[in-house]
Amino acid sequence: MHLYRVVIGTYYLGLVAAHSEEEAINTAVHNVLPGLRGERLAYEREVASAELIKTSMFDKPTMII
Repeated sequence: MHLYRVVIGTYYLGLVAAHSEEEAINTAVHNVLPGLRGERLAYEREVASAELIKTSMFDKPTMII
């Protein structure tokens, strides 16, 4: 598992634990926008982005909320 910073349009900016960027995006979309179907769901997945957060980015113990 890795920690990803996920952005879904203007709806959501948060952290997701996942094995891949795709899984992080799918998890965030499913949990933040659970009622989406069809074209709208495909659009939100397309515009979403995920960035791996590396632990080396933190030089001391850090709490992420």
